Amino acid sequence: MPDDTMTGEIECRSTIIIDNKNQKYLEDGVFAFYIDGIFMVKRLQFLPDAILVIPNNKHYQNWKIEPLDKCELVIIGRVVISLSERAH
Repeated sequence: MPDDTMTGEIECRSTIIIDNKNQKYLEDGVFAFYIDGIFMVKRLQFLPDAILVIPNNKHYQNWKIEPLDKCELVIIGRVVISLSERAH
């Protein structure tokens, strides 16, 4: 996990396991994806006219990816497991 935007569900620096077998995503969930080359892990809600990006940490705002946005979205896969690591 690259940042603290999903704190409470996935902690910063946690290792995540991504299921990338399914290439069509019909259900909402937590996904790993690139948007304009930036790696992110966030909850995605698939709306009829947009994708709502929902961070778990309440210090960050939700935002939408709309069809008219000039961005490149590449969904890697659904996050299925997160493992907290302990630094020593």
